[in-house]
Amino acid sequence: MSLNKEVKMKTVTLGKGLLIAAVILLVGIFIIPNVNASTIKPTKAGLLEKDTLGDWHYPNIPKDGQPVYTTPNSNIFFVSSTLWGNCRDVKVQGNYAFCAFWNGIVILDISDKSNPIRTAELYLPVGSMQPMGDYAGKLAISGNYLYLANFDQGVYVIDISDKSNPIVVSNYNTPGSAFDISISGNFAYVTDFDSGLVILDISNPQNPTLAGKCGVVEPGWDMFQKIFLSGNYAYITDYGEGLVIINISDPHTPHLASVLTIPEGVSGLWVEGNYAYVNGCWMPRFFVIDVSDPEDPSIVAQTPYTYGWGNDIVVRDGIIYYAYGSYGFIILNATDPDSIYLMGQIDTPVDARNLTVVDNYAYIADMWGGLQIIDISNSTTPQITGSYGNRASVWHCSVEGNYAFVANYQSGMPVINISDPYYPEVVSETPLPGAAVEIVTQDSFAYIANSYSGLQIVDISNPQSPALIGQYDTPDKSFGVFVVGNYAYVADRFTGLMIFDISNPYNPQLTDTMDTPGYAWRVYVQGDYAYIADKYQLIIADVSDPYNPFEVSRYSTSSCFDIFVSGNYAYALDVGVIILDVSDPQNPTFVSEILGYAKDVYVNGNYLYILGSAIRVYDISDPYNPILVVLSDSTPGSSQNMFVKGNYIYVADYSSFCIYKSSLFDCTSGDANCNGLVDLADVIFLLNYLYKNGSAPDPLEAGDANCDGIVDIADVVYLINYLYKNGSAPNCS
Repeated sequence: MSLNKEVKMKTVTLGKGLLIAAVILLVGIFIIPNVNASTIKPTKAGLLEKDTLGDWHYPNIPKDGQPVYTTPNSNIFFVSSTLWGNCRDVKVQGNYAFCAFWNGIVILDISDKSNPIRTAELYLPVGSMQPMGDYAGKLAISGNYLYLANFDQGVYVIDISDKSNPIVVSNYNTPGSAFDISISGNFAYVTDFDSGLVILDISNPQNPTLAGKCGVVEPGWDMFQKIFLSGNYAYITDYGEGLVIINISDPHTPHLASVLTIPEGVSGLWVEGNYAYVNGCWMPRFFVIDVSDPEDPSIVAQTPYTYGWGNDIVVRDGIIYYAYGSYGFIILNATDPDSIYLMGQIDTPVDARNLTVVDNYAYIADMWGGLQIIDISNSTTPQITGSYGNRASVWHCSVEGNYAFVANYQSGMPVINISDPYYPEVVSETPLPGAAVEIVTQDSFAYIANSYSGLQIVDISNPQSPALIGQYDTPDKSFGVFVVGNYAYVADRFTGLMIFDISNPYNPQLTDTMDTPGYAWRVYVQGDYAYIADKYQLIIADVSDPYNPFEVSRYSTSSCFDIFVSGNYAYALDVGVIILDVSDPQNPTFVSEILGYAKDVYVNGNYLYILGSAIRVYDISDPYNPILVVLSDSTPGSSQNMFVKGNYIYVADYSSFCIYKSSLFDCTSGDANCNGLVDLADVIFLLNYLYKNGSAPDPLEAGDANCDGIVDIADVVYLINYLYKNGSAPNCS
């Protein structure tokens, strides 16, 4: 969160020199008193404030954008996303692999197994994470259609006849939570979790209809998960029972054939010939089940407690290919069910969740490890030949000019070119030791709170080739960083607040440490004071002398883990958001509280933005009586923070980096940064755009303060006249 605030302070610092130079050189008659970072409130430093995401019932987003939530005050559009993580399933058809990622579908050309090439992405709403949504997202292919069981979003039907342009043609909302799907003829068989088996007539894929349904065995306990079709029977793993077999000879009247209780529960499932193969869910072993009579299945073999606790299996001629979770991928020989033994094994990057086997290749959905392609031509020595995807754990982001800099918890610092926000491009990725959790940028440097590895400083003067140049290994875990001028303020958990002189970014020097009573999670600096989110309290410290910080007050909370300060008010993330009057930092007083889950908070003018499982925007013109004005639907992944610039909202969504476009404020002439205010920040924004390759006003007309149809230095002069010389207000209407 503080990265937004820090970059704003940085932008002010950059703008000061340009502003003075431009005024002296081109005008010479204007005197601007005391323009510096400390005289400008953070909420007026050139960033549109937070407002994002919305109703996820618009799966096809045109380039122009399509509103995902609309109120009288807000239109929010999904623009694009990248750094997709969490590959949940994969299916293969010909030379194409279809991958279900957390944020949607990716189609890959796999004609070269060593170099999968993306042909298309289709953004879709993610299914709920609870209780089993992380395991859902299963795919099935039939002809030119791809079917996605997307948990509480139901079943999506996608036309894939054009591999470069997949199109959602229908969405069937099942009564429960669609977990897995299998196709046979004109019917789709969906395990609908606690709702049982749902059978859809898909003879017209654009209008699937309910054909039949069979409920769970024991309501309130059972949960149907994996499904495998063989002959007239559907074989289903049941979280509560074991193996459930349903007679589907008439899809309109399915009925229970048998139940084989397996106390350990079952996870993976495959049927070949007269045998069903399942692996235990709670206990690590395999079961081989005789299903020659589906009405009376029986266990004929089981392994010792050696192999299990995995996820998905495929069986070919008695050879078991096994997605073995965090242990990778293994191959077992079960040609003799009484003597199952290990043939080969290979680790995958993260968590082998689901798999498909085609010819001599296994395609593994490896969750945060993306897609892994494994050559299984030699069963004793399987080899990874290709991969696609990122180990995305996007915790934080900062935007500077045409680039977004991302704190990726698992893989360091990706850099994304966002000059065309509809087509963001990852241009570099800098591996970093530790786990990046927060990032701020100033001048040509990125400052990263890197948990285990402390404070790290990266030279970003060339975004395509960043370089780690400075580091300070703090005593504990660095979770927060805030930069003002030549000092970096680090929240280092049990250590408390640490202050560093970064005038030489190659060699940061500790100036002092101030112990805090709890866990220092985040820090925000305004003026002479640092505000520290310290788990059970907000600590306010005097940092006017960076070599001698000291506590001046504290305010007790139940769980303070982040903080934003704007003017005379502090916004502490607790169970919800607590608003405090800090006009006297030595005596913070309660103003009001907004309940509800919150991960990030931001203030712009009279609006407070709260990011949690959804986005809430409050009018806080009266902080004692916040009024909800915008409420979005749930966010697509697990949102961590937002960075807002102009009309664009950049969301660190854990499973991806998302870009949205908003028009909460009308961007009138003169309001170059489109934050609803015409002030010095707009002057700085224009100077950054004209002389520092900063972002353009969006729309461009917002920068045309003098209404002459051109955005140039004359508009800067016009704004200065208006703000400081009683000139006419911008008005191009």
